[in-house]
Amino acid sequence: MTPLPLMVAVTTTMTAAAPLTMNQVLAEAEARHPAVSAAHHTVRAARSNLRAATGAFDLRLRAAAGGAPVGPYGQLGAAIGVEQRVRWWGASVTSGYRYGAQYPGYKGERMTPSQGALHLGVRVPLLRGRETDKARFGVHRGRAGVSLAQQAALDTARRVALDAGRAWITWVASGARLRIALEQQRLAKARAVAVRGQVARGAIAALAIVDNQRTLLARQAKVVGARQKLRQAAVVLGLYVRDTRGKRAPPGVHRLPATLSVGDTPSPAVLMRALPNLAARRPDLRGKAERIRLAQARLRLQAQKLLPKLDLKVEAIQGVGESTAWLPGQTINAGTAATAKLSFSLPAQRREATGKLAAAHAKLRAAKAKLRLAVDKAEVEVRKAALAWAATGLQHRYSKAAAAAAQTLADGERRKWQLGRSDLLRVQLRERGVAQAALKEVDAAEAWHRARLAFAVSAALPVR
Repeated sequence: MTPLPLMVAVTTTMTAAAPLTMNQVLAEAEARHPAVSAAHHTVRAARSNLRAATGAFDLRLRAAAGGAPVGPYGQLGAAIGVEQRVRWWGASVTSGYRYGAQYPGYKGERMTPSQGALHLGVRVPLLRGRETDKARFGVHRGRAGVSLAQQAALDTARRVALDAGRAWITWVASGARLRIALEQQRLAKARAVAVRGQVARGAIAALAIVDNQRTLLARQAKVVGARQKLRQAAVVLGLYVRDTRGKRAPPGVHRLPATLSVGDTPSPAVLMRALPNLAARRPDLRGKAERIRLAQARLRLQAQKLLPKLDLKVEAIQGVGESTAWLPGQTINAGTAATAKLSFSLPAQRREATGKLAAAHAKLRAAKAKLRLAVDKAEVEVRKAALAWAATGLQHRYSKAAAAAAQTLADGERRKWQLGRSDLLRVQLRERGVAQAALKEVDAAEAWHRARLAFAVSAALPVR
C-alpha cells in the first residue's frame, strides 16, 4: 500500500551522530507510528467492506428438486439456473432449466414438455428501484467508507505530524535551556578561583567565597532541573522516533541540534493566501464533504421508497422434447414461448418511507452544517497560527537583541569586577540578566517554531 503522504518537505537519512531534524522526526512518525499504522489497517478494512458490498452483484446459482412419492400425483420437479443482478436500472437476468411432470391441474404452470424447458428472463423495475436500490447504495456506501477511511488516515498523519513536531521543538528547546544553565554554572565555577585570590589579597571580604558558592549551588540545581526536563522531552519524543521494529527509540543528547534557529517570517498578508482551497487540502474537511455525498445518496434511496413497486418481467421459454398432456384437451407444447408480467405493490400509508425520507433530509442538513462549522474553525486555526507566526518572529528579533545587550553588560561588569571597580553582587545580577534574556530568546524561538508548525499543519501545507 502506498504510504500516507505526511507533510514533510525534505527527508534525509538519519545517521547515528547527525543532529536529529524535525523532518527526520516527521518521516519516522509517518513510517512507524502505531496510530498511522492503525490508519493503514482501517483503510484495508474499508476496502474489504467495499468488496463485500459488491457481493450483492455476484452471480447466483440456484437448484431445487422434489417430488411426492405418496399420493395420487408424483409431482416430479427439478430446476437449476443462474441469476445475475446488474447495476443498470436495477435489472436482473435469469437463465436456467426446469423439469416438471405429474402435477395436478391446479399446478399446471409447473408442467414442462417431456424433456423439460430452458428459460431466459429479465426483470426491470419501472419505478421504485430504477434509479437506485439497497444493493447499489451499499456499493456507494462502501466506496464512501474507503474514502472516509483514507481521509481519516491522512488526518491522523496530519495530527501525528503536529504532535511529533511539537515534541521535537520541546526537546531542542530543552537542550538550549540546559546549555544556558551549564554556561551559568561554568561562570560561577571559573569565578571561584578569582574570588579566593581577591580574598587572599584582602581586596574583598571572605563572605564573597560563600556568596559565590551559594550562587554556584543554585546554578547547579538549575542544571539538574534543566537536564531532567531534557530527558523527559526525549522520552516523549521517543513516541515518534522509533527503530525498524517499531520500538520507541528516544534520542540521546548527542543528537541535539546546535541551536533552535529561526528563519524569515512571511507577512500575515502572504500567509492568508493559504485560505483559498483550504477545504480541498484538509483531509478532515474532505471527509465531511464525503459524508454529505453519502447523505445525498441515502436521500435518493429513501426517495425511491416512496414510489410504487412496479416491475416488468419478460421471459422466453424453449420447451425440449415432446409435448405433454396436462388436462383433457390441453397440452404443454414443446415450442418457443414468451411471457411478460407486470407486478405492483404500494403500502397505503407509506409511513416507513416518509419517515425515513424526512430523517435522510435532516441528516443531510446536519452534515452540511457540520462542514460549514468545520471550515470556519479551520480558517480560524489558520488565521490564529499566521498571526502567531508573524508575532513570534518579531518577539524573537527583539529577544535576540535584548540577549546580546545583556551579554555586553555582563562582560563589561566582569571586567570592572576584575579591575576592582565593581562588586560580586552586580556581576551576579548581570549574569542573571544574561540567563533570563537568553531564556526569553529560547522561549521566543520555541514559540516561533510552534506557530510555524501549527500554521503548516492547520493549512495542510508542507513543513519547510
